[in-house]
Amino acid sequence: MQMDLFTMLFVIGTSFSLIAAVMAFLISYEEYRKHFIDRRKTLAMSLQSAAVIMVFFVVVTLIIAFVFSNPQCLATN
Repeated sequence: MQMDLFTMLFVIGTSFSLIAAVMAFLISYEEYRKHFIDRRKTLAMSLQSAAVIMVFFVVVTLIIAFVFSNPQCLATN
């Protein structure tokens, strides 16, 4: 199976974005757990943090994959 550069960068970036989201969830959950008694509120806020991180890194990955797979968009005349 031949994979083009955009797909390869997107798959790698999304994989690392997922790892970053899991780590953000674990870190924020551990910190929020110290400050809030309600477990549902702690989980909700931690999931929100993880979702924001995931979206951010996927968007950055898409931008980087687009730029590297289309080098002519960087060329100046």
